Amino acid sequence: MMPTSKLSLATAAAAMVALTSVPASAGDESFAPAAACSPEDGSMVLQYDPYGAVKNMHTTVHAWVTCAVGQDNSLDTNDDLWVYYEDKGLVSGAAGDFLCTAYEVADDWSTVVWADTKYGCSTAGGCASSPGSWTGAGYVRINDISHGGTYFTSVSCSIPIGKSYITALTIDEQ
Repeated sequence: MMPTSKLSLATAAAAMVALTSVPASAGDESFAPAAACSPEDGSMVLQYDPYGAVKNMHTTVHAWVTCAVGQDNSLDTNDDLWVYYEDKGLVSGAAGDFLCTAYEVADDWSTVVWADTKYGCSTAGGCASSPGSWTGAGYVRINDISHGGTYFTSVSCSIPIGKSYITALTIDEQ
C-alpha cells in the first residue's frame, strides 16, 4: 500500500533538479526506485512513496536494496549509471554511509561483472571511499557499467538509517 504522505517541497525540488541534471541523449533510461528496487533482506522496512522514492524507515539498521535496471543487448561498453539519493545522516560510520555498486550478469549466467563501489559524499558523482560522516542530497555515478553483449544490469545500494532514500535511477547511454 502506498503511503499518502508527501515529500517536502525542498526534497521534491531536489529530485526534479537531480532528474534534469543528467545529460540527456537518445536512449537514456530512467527508473523509479519504487518500481525497480526491492529489499535484499525481506525483513527491511522500506517505504515506497507516491513520487517513486524508496526510503529506509528503520531507526537502527541500514537497508540493502537491489534495483533492476534492465537488459543490455548492445555492444557498447561505456554506459553510466546514476543513482540519486538523500542521506539524512542520523548516524556516522559504516551504518551511516550511502553506497552503491552495480553489477551485470550474463544471460547464460556464465559471467558476473562488478563495478566499483561509490559512496555518497560532497563530491559530485560520489567518492571511492567512505566520507566518514556526510549528509545531504546528491548522486553517485558508476561509470562504464556495460560490458557489451547480453547482460542484465542491477545496482545494489545501502540506504542509511532513518528516512534516507533513493530518489531516481538513470542509465546514461554514451
